[in-house]
Amino acid sequence: MDRLKAIDNHVAEVTERVSSVYVPPLQLTEGQPPPIAANGGLSYMSFDRDGDAGTAAATAAALHQIAKGEGQAVIDMLDNAPPGPIKTKWGVGFRSYAECLEYIRAKNIKAPEGGVALPLRYTVYEQPSYSIVPSNALWRDPAREAEAKALRKEEQDIVHNDLNDNSGRVRCRELLTKNLRNFGREQHYTEEQADAKMSRRFMSINLAKPMETVRQNPFVLCAWPSFADQPYITNYRVYDDRVGETTRFTYRPGHEWYWFPQQKPNEVSMLKCYDSVTDGSVSRWSFHSACIDPTSPADAPCRKNVVVRSFVFF
Repeated sequence: MDRLKAIDNHVAEVTERVSSVYVPPLQLTEGQPPPIAANGGLSYMSFDRDGDAGTAAATAAALHQIAKGEGQAVIDMLDNAPPGPIKTKWGVGFRSYAECLEYIRAKNIKAPEGGVALPLRYTVYEQPSYSIVPSNALWRDPAREAEAKALRKEEQDIVHNDLNDNSGRVRCRELLTKNLRNFGREQHYTEEQADAKMSRRFMSINLAKPMETVRQNPFVLCAWPSFADQPYITNYRVYDDRVGETTRFTYRPGHEWYWFPQQKPNEVSMLKCYDSVTDGSVSRWSFHSACIDPTSPADAPCRKNVVVRSFVFF
């Protein structure tokens, strides 16, 4: 509680000093441990300097993390492990999809009727991570070539959620008051009007409509009760003018997964990416990914979706 009080005090100080910066209140879902995040879970908006939305602080943190070598230590551990399954604190892991599939078959692991046993990509890095997005000017600055080289890495499609406690509120605020990357109807809310609107329950949802029947890479969704008491791991996406936050998760045997093979164009998936309700009575986000459907032909085309994200207010 002392940590939460200290963070709240810091947020109040930042908001008073830089009135144009919206710093979301630190929220925790009842029954869920604090996230594995930088700055005790506090949004990088609180580190705003001259309107940069905390991007300079996030970039510096990313470089510092690389200098410490923690991420590389995990890579080295995986590379240097003997052939075969790799034992981790979360369970058995594998270097490749093929290795994991071979293990499933060798162990004769069965799935419930209508289901399928297959590999999914979880993170094994239990630390916050940083992604400098391709549009960031850092990549085009010759003076920062060394930094760019250190930061450049290929992102993997791991099980995740698109928003979290901070970014759900920040993204909503950006759309209401700034129209920042708003590809829909323009909004012109004042700060006071945004406060009033966001005082009610609101959600961010993704609607995904297949352009054709899904033959490969169908959606897989994890049931909220099976991960509601699990801390998420924050990934910071650093733009030029904002720091987005997505979430990653480590494996646990009790995760309950559902898959949607052969989804047709008239079957629309709805993914809840954020819910402002924090009392634990409802799911707050959708832990999701895509999977390789082993029942599909080898040359089956990948899923093609039209995706719309909306904020819904009650």
